[in-house]
Amino acid sequence: MSRFTKAIAVAVLIMTVGLHWAFLQSLAWATMFVRYSQQTTVKIALIQTFDGKHPCALCEFVGEGTTESKKSKDKKLEVKKLELLIEPSSAYQFRPRQPVLLDSFPAVHLGRQEEPPTPPPRFA
Repeated sequence: MSRFTKAIAVAVLIMTVGLHWAFLQSLAWATMFVRYSQQTTVKIALIQTFDGKHPCALCEFVGEGTTESKKSKDKKLEVKKLELLIEPSSAYQFRPRQPVLLDSFPAVHLGRQEEPPTPPPRFA
């Protein structure tokens, strides 16, 4: 596979699993922290970044996107009952014509009946 094909496969996998929202949220937190730390101390910048009271536009976008994707997943997971219109036919049920008696089979399934040779054979 070429690099381009592998990159497309990885991108599709990331989008399917939902990691793109985590990446965008991490990017939003990093930019918020940098912006807040330029105005205040590092401790207050961390508190403002993760308290949820000061969301940026990207945080709001990620929040809306995750709720929409959860709603769409819930719609996709509706289980519908599969009803078969054709009833099973008895034409394929094979029954033996006569009852099978186990006594009628030869004693092959019982194993060997003769005793081993004495003395045992020696291999050189």
